[in-house]
Amino acid sequence: MDDYLRLRLSKSSAKLITFDIDPSHQPDILGDIQHVDLTLADLGVQPELIVALEVLEHVGDPEKSIVSCHTALRSGGIFIFSTPWIIPIHDKPNDFWRFTPHALKKMSNCFKSVSIYARGSYFDSVIALLLRGLFVSRLEAKILMTMGILLSISKPKPRLYPELEAHESTIGYVTVCTKGI
Repeated sequence: MDDYLRLRLSKSSAKLITFDIDPSHQPDILGDIQHVDLTLADLGVQPELIVALEVLEHVGDPEKSIVSCHTALRSGGIFIFSTPWIIPIHDKPNDFWRFTPHALKKMSNCFKSVSIYARGSYFDSVIALLLRGLFVSRLEAKILMTMGILLSISKPKPRLYPELEAHESTIGYVTVCTKGI
């Protein structure tokens, strides 16, 4: 995913603008992704690319957020977002959703084209769960976490897989949507 984004941004003369609901993250624009279309329109900004990594599981209405990003984009623009699957609850109490590829496709139906990729394999999912021992104080969890660290060191970072049926147990999904012209 990082390589895809680097390549996409290197081919663009666009300026990177950060957008976040949390002022402590010091975004360029403070706002809610559910209303990104209105916020950017007020500023006269119509991006060619919107990236939302691990955001939609934290918003009250993720489908509204997707539609808002669609509206905000210029014709032919691209919306890339990632969502977790096997990752345990995090950022309490603001972790609301987990999405199947079928839900992601349905929620993104306002776009001309939608491609969904599994992020990581079954083995990557097991490692992710083992590493969650970092947040548990019991001895058993610390032992499992140590195993997770050793496994993660020996394995390259998770890949993106377009063949979703072969990867039903995954860390999460990356969705790439293109707005029609």
